[in-house]
Amino acid sequence: MAEEETELNILNGRFKYDARKWNGVSKSSFDFVSKLLQRDPDQRMTAEQALAHPWVAEREQFPSGTESAGLDASVVHSLAEYSRASKFRRTCMQVMAWSLNNAEMAEVREAFMELDVQKTGAIQLHQLKSVLEERFNICDEETRKIFEALDSSNNEEVGYSEFLAAMMSSRIQVHEDLVRAAFQRYDEDDSGYISVENLRQVLTESLDSPETAEEMLSGVSVFAGAEQRVS
Repeated sequence: MAEEETELNILNGRFKYDARKWNGVSKSSFDFVSKLLQRDPDQRMTAEQALAHPWVAEREQFPSGTESAGLDASVVHSLAEYSRASKFRRTCMQVMAWSLNNAEMAEVREAFMELDVQKTGAIQLHQLKSVLEERFNICDEETRKIFEALDSSNNEEVGYSEFLAAMMSSRIQVHEDLVRAAFQRYDEDDSGYISVENLRQVLTESLDSPETAEEMLSGVSVFAGAEQRVS
């Protein structure tokens, strides 16, 4: 299916289920997905409704090999490492997080749920402070740095996709498919390499301001050399 056709189907809310791929999937999970794929926001489940849905509430066990680990020191270490990474590195990790499959996302689901104290589908700063201070003795200043790094959309909360990006540093294994997906996201003209101009276009779209994109590019330009490209 061409990219233009896919975009048109998304805009019009047209989709179909492949019976072979959905064979064996529970009715509860089918209902959950169907209620999310509603074009009309008034008909679509809210985050609160989604978390209260039987498929989530029942907390069905993950298949063997994809058990979800809870919040532990390794998760906190990943959060701290992510907060210390450059903005460009964090953006790359966000791109890879968008390409994770369900099994990979499931590996850290429990950790996110423990931080999402009010079960709204997002982590608030006060929730993060409370959990990290109480269980890991992390100071307020360090927690705020972590939160600000995670909150890439600057909306005062951290969603699941933003949390997944932080887990890319250690909890989720980075493999060739994820790296390729990130490379292709930046290589918009399919040239086989990433030019500084490619980076400028993607970063300007992804970040809160053109100035932030140019700040990140200043270091990349030096690395890219005279040809102004990264392959």
